[in-house]
Amino acid sequence: MSLFLFLAVVPMVLGLALPIKENKRLYEYLPLAYLMGVLESIAIFTVFCIPMTYYEERFTHLCETYLWAVGAVAVLSVVWIVIKWRRKKLFARAGEKKAFFADSKQKWMFIGFMAACAVAIGFQMVRLIFFQEIEYKDSDSYVAIINDMIQSDRICMNSYTNGFLYDSVFLSNVKYLLSSWQQYQAFLCKMEDIHPTIFYYTIFPPIMLLWHYMTAWLFGLWLFKDKKEAWPVFVLFVAIFNEATRLSMTDSLVLLDWSVWGKGFGCSVGVPLLLYLSFKLEEGRWSDVSLIFISSVAVSASSPSSAMVVIMGLFICFVLQFIRKRKLKSLVALALGLIPPIALFGLYLVYNGSLGG
Repeated sequence: MSLFLFLAVVPMVLGLALPIKENKRLYEYLPLAYLMGVLESIAIFTVFCIPMTYYEERFTHLCETYLWAVGAVAVLSVVWIVIKWRRKKLFARAGEKKAFFADSKQKWMFIGFMAACAVAIGFQMVRLIFFQEIEYKDSDSYVAIINDMIQSDRICMNSYTNGFLYDSVFLSNVKYLLSSWQQYQAFLCKMEDIHPTIFYYTIFPPIMLLWHYMTAWLFGLWLFKDKKEAWPVFVLFVAIFNEATRLSMTDSLVLLDWSVWGKGFGCSVGVPLLLYLSFKLEEGRWSDVSLIFISSVAVSASSPSSAMVVIMGLFICFVLQFIRKRKLKSLVALALGLIPPIALFGLYLVYNGSLGG
């Protein structure tokens, strides 16, 4: 029940309160609001997790602090949602009424491809739940980190290799101290009172898979605009691509079978969603600035030593692009988006150096 609350209800409430302008198109608004709510939940957790990890606070204290914080934000979000509802700015209706499909051919093509998507994604979900091959030692290491946090009540301060506190010997593993991803997973396990092994290998993978295909759906909407029959085709293409590359850890862009890693979250959900928001930013809407900043915080903290560097490069590319186009709004948004990864990467370097000294 706790997982449903923190992975479904709370993200949806937080997302509906954000300034998202696609509320005339519920098929785009609802998945975007939900995904942004997920990222906002992780971002709120990160705000408390990073400093509390640095000062070696207890894991229970972190969980309690996050519960109070996300609870307060959720209450404020509900109030704002009610205000938006009364002002008729939530689920706004389009100005003109017209048929969703241009003709019956487009309708049946859409239904057929949607059915094919459901079969493909359902097959992958069943495999992840019941037939996933546990063959990556790093996954076992992450499970050990999560379990150690819960059992020892420390925030990722013990090495998963020998149980000792991190010191100069384990500089390569300092990244786990400054990433909120394993801590967030440990929080979910603690709230549901479930063993990390079951959560990591059975429960969380299909959830991450749904997040990934929601992101793919949004990309299909942006790429093909009014060609509605092409939206599920794009999602189906992504599903086939995932299946074709799932056994290759080096070539797979979406890391399907190990998406519960911080890197997997960044590659399959976070970075694509940042791309989507950046492309939408070209339309010149200030409301997307806050969405980009929230996404940057959440994705940067998922893996500060690897995925975060990718995000920094991604933002730098967009800055160069928008300098060429001379759009001030885009530059401001991307400059704000650069703050979280630069800050976390700088803290990673400082903390790494302090341990080495």
